[in-house]
Amino acid sequence: MSYEHFVNNYQRYLKSPRTLSEAVKDAEYCSAITRPKESEYGLLGAVLGALAFVAIFGYGFWLTIGRYA
Repeated sequence: MSYEHFVNNYQRYLKSPRTLSEAVKDAEYCSAITRPKESEYGLLGAVLGALAFVAIFGYGFWLTIGRYA
């Protein structure tokens, strides 16, 4: 048995998997990006963000129109 083969066999038994997903190396374990369980922003946050967006750009547009009128 070569030294490389011995080290590879020995390393395999030193570390035990922390989860079942890690043990069977399924798709959940292999993907680096995970989807959140719940959305971080609710409907209220989306509506307030849209209103802020419209207000800021509307104010800028109003200033631009006032400059040339």
